[in-house]
Amino acid sequence: MRISLLFFLVLVFNATVLAQYSETISSDRPGMSYSANTVGARVLQFQVGGDFGQVAFNRGFGSGYIGGSFDGVIRVGIIERLEMDFSVNYLKMDNEITDFQTPPMENFEWGFKLRGNVLNSNGKRPSIGLLAEIFFPSVTTTYFHYGIYQRFSVLLEQPLEKRIRLASNIAMVSGGRSPTFQYTLNLSVDVSPIATVFIEHFGQYYARYGSSTRKVDFYYPRVIGGFSIRPLSDFQIDVQASYGSWVVAPDPQKDWYVGLGFSWRLRFKKKEA
Repeated sequence: MRISLLFFLVLVFNATVLAQYSETISSDRPGMSYSANTVGARVLQFQVGGDFGQVAFNRGFGSGYIGGSFDGVIRVGIIERLEMDFSVNYLKMDNEITDFQTPPMENFEWGFKLRGNVLNSNGKRPSIGLLAEIFFPSVTTTYFHYGIYQRFSVLLEQPLEKRIRLASNIAMVSGGRSPTFQYTLNLSVDVSPIATVFIEHFGQYYARYGSSTRKVDFYYPRVIGGFSIRPLSDFQIDVQASYGSWVVAPDPQKDWYVGLGFSWRLRFKKKEA
C-alpha cells in the first residue's frame, strides 16, 4: 500500500511537464523490457504479437506454455507523462510445464498497468519511469487459487550515442506461489532511420517457489534478440527469438520461442479554440 501511494504521488508531481510524444512510434516490443517513456497525451497505441515455442515465463503474466501465445496491449495517454494500459494474454498450455491441460477458454489472462515518466534523459542522465501492474488469471481457470499478481518496476533508459541505447527494468512481483525479483538489460542500435536491432538479457529469481509440501529457490535466465522496422512513423513490425534455461531439481528445463509482432498508434489532436 505504501509503495502504491508513493508511486501515485511521484507521478502527480511529475506528470504535467515535458513532452513524451516522439516523431516515430516508440513501442515496448520486441523483447521483455518496458520503455521508461509514455506514449504522450491524447495518444492511443496498440501492441500485439504472437510467439511459438516452449516458455516457462511469459512477460505479461508469469505463466508458461508449450505451443502458441498471443498478447495484446492498449496504451492510453492520459496526460503527457502518465498512461494507463490494458493487457490480455492467450496461452496454449500443456502439462509438461503446468502439470495440467486447460480448456481453450480458460487460457486467457488479463491485467492493467499504470506507467509514468518521472525524469527525462538529457544525454548524461537516464530516463526514469515507474510501472505498477495488476493482473488476473481467468475467473474460471483451474489455477485461479494462485492469486492476483502485482508487479512494481523501475524503468531506466540511457542513450550511449545518437543511435545506441541501453535500457534496464528492475521489478518485484508479489502474489502467486512466490515473491519474485526480475530484471532486464537491453542494448538496442538504430541501424537505419527505420530499423533497430537489439539483444537483451532477462533474469528472474524465485524465492520459495512451489507447493506447501515442496518449496525451492531458483534462478531463471534468458537471452533475447531481434529487430524492428518502422515503414511508417506510426507503425512498427518486429521479429524476435529467445533461448533460456532454468533448473528445479531434479529436472533442468530448456526455454525457447520465436515471435512476430505489430505496433501502431493514433494521435488525437487537441481542439483549437
